[in-house]
Amino acid sequence: MNDPSVMSLTMDFLDLMPGQRILDVGAGTGTVLENALSACPSLARCVAVDLSQPMLTTIRDLRIHRAVQDAHELSFPDASFELAICRQVLHYLEDIDRCLGEINRVLAQRGSVVIGQITPFNEKDELWWKQILSARQPLRQHFLTLNDIVTMLLRHSFVVVRVSQIRAKESLNSWLGRYQDSQEQVDAVRMLHVSAPVEYQDIHRFREINGDLVFDNCWTFIRACKSSYFDV
Repeated sequence: MNDPSVMSLTMDFLDLMPGQRILDVGAGTGTVLENALSACPSLARCVAVDLSQPMLTTIRDLRIHRAVQDAHELSFPDASFELAICRQVLHYLEDIDRCLGEINRVLAQRGSVVIGQITPFNEKDELWWKQILSARQPLRQHFLTLNDIVTMLLRHSFVVVRVSQIRAKESLNSWLGRYQDSQEQVDAVRMLHVSAPVEYQDIHRFREINGDLVFDNCWTFIRACKSSYFDV
């Protein structure tokens, strides 16, 4: 289930301007950059970076440059972009600090980064949320909260200028069908939802629709500028 509110808020946080050079780290199929170019066709260079060549090859917009690169070691010169986007990728990285350091390096003096990440709503749902994601995404390296992300950004001399969290609908059937998981893994994730504490179900607003379990995820968006953005 693709909740349109997520992409809408992504575009709002990007605050696109003509002539901007944009880097999407962990771009996947390039959906964010395609939407960005649709919203602002006069953007300058748009680069999609991902470790997966097959995912990058699905990008059809010829205005998007594709680069198979490791987010821990970007090949671009210093100050190559005005804007970077990192959406739903930080949790897969071995060393988030190294990635954020690289993003800081390739951003221009007045550059900004926008991070979009599914997080727990609060400490009340965090533990069960971690159990579900551990079963669903065994390759996940981190279970990030809003505070975790802000702390890391500050550590790399970013200044957080905007934060927003929204509810986005997700279908359990759609979520489980998105990847090629073993039946054992699918069953484990379903059981964790069925047996979820009442408080967790209430926070995530569980409801059954046409035999499918629909629930809310918490999408956290953060926009941060380089500290040099404010230099005279």
